[in-house]
Amino acid sequence: MDKEQKDTLLKVGDNSHQKEKILIWKINGIIISGILAWGISLKLMLLMADVIYGIEFLIACEVVSILLYSCGMFCVKVNRTTSGYLSSLIGALIALIASNIALLLIYFRSGSYYNYGMISAGYNILVFLISFGAAGVITSIINGRKGGK
Repeated sequence: MDKEQKDTLLKVGDNSHQKEKILIWKINGIIISGILAWGISLKLMLLMADVIYGIEFLIACEVVSILLYSCGMFCVKVNRTTSGYLSSLIGALIALIASNIALLLIYFRSGSYYNYGMISAGYNILVFLISFGAAGVITSIINGRKGGK
């Protein structure tokens, strides 16, 4: 084996090692954002436990938002790679965190629940729509730039 072949093998090994590091960082990001999303969702649900139909509507909004986000993300070609799947999952968890924090600020900004009446359903839908829409656009742009290089 001559020097040129050894250099080529070293470059291939280094590139493979860097790809593994990126994959490990993404998996760690999924785990951390998943724990945060679960914790913040649990806190919001515990606070809304006394509100009539509050938790049921909140869970329905979360489930529908995640399903629509997933369908929308996987319709875009740049998100159909392994890296795209992982990035989309991280984006969904971050959108869930952002929407739950926004809802906490809307409903519990003074420390106790403020009842907006029927308009609160619109607030829920609007918050989930904005957070998941923004996460989807940002994730697709990032995946498109990575795929183009």
